[in-house]
This record gives sequence, C-alpha cells and structure tokens, in this order.
Amino acid sequence: MKGGGWLFAYGAGEHMPAIFSGMGDKGLDYFWTFALLHRGGYPRMWYKRLMSGYKPVFVYTKGPPALNPWFSTVHSVTRDKRFHKWGQGDGFGVKMIEMLTSPLAVVFDPFVGGGTTCAACVKTGRTYLAFELDPAVAQLARDRARDTQPPLPLVMPEQLELPA
Repeated sequence: MKGGGWLFAYGAGEHMPAIFSGMGDKGLDYFWTFALLHRGGYPRMWYKRLMSGYKPVFVYTKGPPALNPWFSTVHSVTRDKRFHKWGQGDGFGVKMIEMLTSPLAVVFDPFVGGGTTCAACVKTGRTYLAFELDPAVAQLARDRARDTQPPLPLVMPEQLELPA
C-alpha cells in the first residue's frame, strides 16, 4: 500500500482484539472503526446471547492519509448475497472510493469474494486489482464487474452535437 493510502477491513465484533493486535504489526496506523448498520435481520451470537445490529469496518492508513475529508463513521447498508454468502451491497464502497481516491487511483482488494469492490470501482470510474482463491467465485466477481454499468460521461449542453 502506498503512503497515505487507506485500508478498510470488514470484521466481526467478537474478533476485535485479534484484529487490533494482528494489524498493529503491519506498518499501518489505526484510524477508526466504522459501523455498518444492518437493514433487516440481526445476526445472532448464540454463545454470548447477543443480536448484533452492525458490522464493524476497521480502518487503517499507511502514514498520514493523503485525503482526509469529513465523513460519517456510521452507515446504513444493504446486504447483497447474490454473488457470495458474505456479500455486501456496494453503496458503502462507492461512497468511500469516491471520497478517498482520485479517478486515477487503483483500488486493491485481496479477498474479492463476490466482487463488491470491483462493482464499486466500475461505478466510480476507478481501476481495481482483485484476487480470489476460489475460481468459481472469482468468475462470479468478473461477471458482476463486467455487468455493472460505468458512470455516464458528463456532457455540457454546449458540447452536444444536435442534428441539423
């Protein structure tokens, strides 16, 4: 990861201590933990008798962030299990990629799963580099990215060529 870059890692509340200790020795700086509020249904942790209404996203940077706008740490998200059993909707990814990367940036996803990050990159006009170990899941992610609509180019009225 380049200096000033961001890392977003979806996790589970029950694994926070291991995540914090494991990420601390990777040369990254802890930034914040975002909360993605679940819509519809609350996963149950039966052994602790808890119903979780959010998914934590652990945010790290490599050195001071290159871009650091004001943004909320709590987001309401929609699950999307069409492409992977752990699938997420791409709304949060679209928002973060637009805010924290330039249009020329390359977004890296080492655990692509169903291709949520790839779809978000296509929607925001960013390039991505993604890896997935399972060939069948990787193909689903490729198909999802291929079928996602890229942003429409912004055309000003004076640039339109109208038929005579």
